[in-house]
Amino acid sequence: YKLFRNIIYRDIEWFDKKPTGEVYAYLDKHLNNIRYGISNKIPDFLTTLCYALGLIAFAVILGWKLALLSLSIAPLVIITVSVTGIVIVRYMEKELLVYSYAGNIAHEVLSAIRTVTAFNGQQREAERCG
Repeated sequence: YKLFRNIIYRDIEWFDKKPTGEVYAYLDKHLNNIRYGISNKIPDFLTTLCYALGLIAFAVILGWKLALLSLSIAPLVIITVSVTGIVIVRYMEKELLVYSYAGNIAHEVLSAIRTVTAFNGQQREAERCG
């Protein structure tokens, strides 16, 4: 939202100096940086899972009775993680729809930025986007 707002409040000369494709590339680059920051969660999860399995094996070797007692709560943990995963997927789907809607608005506004600026519509379009 702030990135889009920053772009549409630029002076019209800024848009004259930059072709439309460059503005889209600028916006796309910053959105991809955000996306890559989010996508690092999967490798982190796999690393944590490997650590957990290794620690369980180590605990069973050192003291199998205590390890089995600790593993008795594993089903509760698995159910909790599964429910959390389902909720996260639902919210991610909603988030993708919102990003798609905002992307369509950004495309529409940036392709007609001269008209938006001529009618002093930056505030209206910023509110519409975010």
